[in-house]
Amino acid sequence: MIPITTYSITGFTEADGNFYVKISKSKQHKNKYRIKLIFNRTQDQKSLSVLHEIKNFWKAGFVTKNPFERDNCHKFIVNSHKHIFKKGIPHFTKFALERKSCTEAADTRGDALHMGIHSHSCGCACPSTGNTKHLSESKSISVSAGATSGSNRLQSDFITGLFDGDGSFFISFRTNGKISPHFTCGANGDEVLLKKLQSFFDCGHIYKINETYSRWVVNDLRSICTKRIPHFSIYELRTSKKTIF
Repeated sequence: MIPITTYSITGFTEADGNFYVKISKSKQHKNKYRIKLIFNRTQDQKSLSVLHEIKNFWKAGFVTKNPFERDNCHKFIVNSHKHIFKKGIPHFTKFALERKSCTEAADTRGDALHMGIHSHSCGCACPSTGNTKHLSESKSISVSAGATSGSNRLQSDFITGLFDGDGSFFISFRTNGKISPHFTCGANGDEVLLKKLQSFFDCGHIYKINETYSRWVVNDLRSICTKRIPHFSIYELRTSKKTIF
């Protein structure tokens, strides 16, 4: 398998990664508050290796078992604000996420500066004097990892990363005895990303499941055999979905 690429990391993050700012009380800090900038991405045990690939690619963060999720759930975390500023934000600024409904990843930096985050000898992010009056006793502010892409055409390895996170492949058995294969990808918010997928492969249909969620579906065998399978044969999946594929 080829090494993980910048765009496959972006696609993988598009599916389920996020940045957020965590603010909590701390007696150990001068202003009684501790601010942490965090990037994370979760996977199950079968796909643990891809989290280590991202960790090694960025040379930042750590992989740990998630105590708040199911037993086989692991999480890649970057919570050093030095690495957030030098690795995470520059990556998603240059190799942008697609969904316009996401807040730009760079907004995390703006929020941090607005709250007065500065370097501290303890290695964490701490608020400067004068901003603590705006902070609640303990809260977590979610900031989606997103930056609007200026490109109308998706990168092939971005698509593979996206499907590693949000895609699915399955076969349905109909009552008339026919077997129907399906390639699907869902998206919250607008349908811009799904329309780009539809345009890239020139196949499939987009269905609005509810007010906030839509799904792109390819279920004709010809398109699957001539477009979808060749794509994933060249740009290989990295998670347990590779086995399903």
